[in-house]
Amino acid sequence: MAEVLPFQAVLFRPDTPELAQWTSVASEPLSRCSARGSDYKLLVEVASQATSAESPPVPALEDEAEEDLLFIDEKKGFFVYRQEFRTESGLDKSRLGLMALLNPDGDLSGLVHATQDTEPYGVERCAQEIAGSSLQLNPIIATIEDLKFDLEKLLEQGISLREQPDISLDLQQGDRHRLWKIEDPALMGKILELFRGKECFLLDGLHSYRALRRFCSESPPAPLAVFYNLFDFGVSLSAATVLVKEIADFRINDVALRMHTFFETKTYPFASLQHLPRALTDFREDLRIRGFTENVVGACFTGIDHFFLFQLRENVNRTKVFLPDVKQPLQDFDSVLLRRVVLEEYLGVSAAAGALEYTWSVEEAVAAVRSGKFEAAFFTNPPNKRKLLGLAKAGFRLPPGAARLEPPVRSRLVMAGVGRKL
Repeated sequence: MAEVLPFQAVLFRPDTPELAQWTSVASEPLSRCSARGSDYKLLVEVASQATSAESPPVPALEDEAEEDLLFIDEKKGFFVYRQEFRTESGLDKSRLGLMALLNPDGDLSGLVHATQDTEPYGVERCAQEIAGSSLQLNPIIATIEDLKFDLEKLLEQGISLREQPDISLDLQQGDRHRLWKIEDPALMGKILELFRGKECFLLDGLHSYRALRRFCSESPPAPLAVFYNLFDFGVSLSAATVLVKEIADFRINDVALRMHTFFETKTYPFASLQHLPRALTDFREDLRIRGFTENVVGACFTGIDHFFLFQLRENVNRTKVFLPDVKQPLQDFDSVLLRRVVLEEYLGVSAAAGALEYTWSVEEAVAAVRSGKFEAAFFTNPPNKRKLLGLAKAGFRLPPGAARLEPPVRSRLVMAGVGRKL
């Protein structure tokens, strides 16, 4: 079953890499660590401010310190993490999360569900990072189903117990990060009780999880995770754009003709580069709106001054659309429609061959295709949250890149040590 665990954290400076071994869970008291000399001067200063009631609050870190590991003190605890951000449309939003260690009691089973698959090369890349640093650089993004918003109530209570945030990090306009430590025994007990027996859905960061288990198979560490209520109004999902390097014998007219039986095709032409932004805006808006009720995949191809929308026809027989091994619960998801129908069946592109790459920027994807670096880019909407939970509970997973938290948690905001050099 899922279990959350408190942890320790210290301030990590890139110019003092030996501090990496004092990341959570610390193997030696920080008082002994801080006595070692000038390299730990900043660590001692932050420690005194964080633990003394008479000291001024810890000042906001400057932009150049954004890659630092954040320190509270040597006692184990949970952490409230508030991220304030500005959406693409200019709205100011925020969300609350619980930063803790995740003990899944063995492999991904029982009450801990993975929502999507991982690419083998992604796991290998994370494994190399862990081997070089002994650190988990990015937390797993985990979510729970909490319609009563009990998690947010407990986190707000944790904030109210401290006069100031223990860590304040202000970056570009609208991007703010705040951390408050929870060390009150009664509140920690309530948090443990909330998570006891509750299903947990791993949304992102499974590469790190699998890399940790691979290199520490005998006694894998509990990975660092940020837990969100999936129904928090500040928790939004996005989907990756899939880039294809090469499509053999590609002719758009032949493909559109073959797809016509099951798909309606709409195009968004642009006569020049000056008209491209407007066509892209209309295309993205139609993709978003149609995605509420229909299954739809967007695309652009090198050398073709059009964006395309391929919409699955209404009341189509899905058993004839999908390859036989695609089970019915997966047939409702656009990411599966893209991978198993558009790419594999109509374009002959297999993810197993390593032909796919991903980007989370639509603009970068369009530029990469326009320059000829990639032959095509494919766009999908993020999955419906309730459908995603139902799919995970049933034991199915979406393809890689199907969903992530938007905007993502910053890399190295807090890092976790694996306990030994790999």
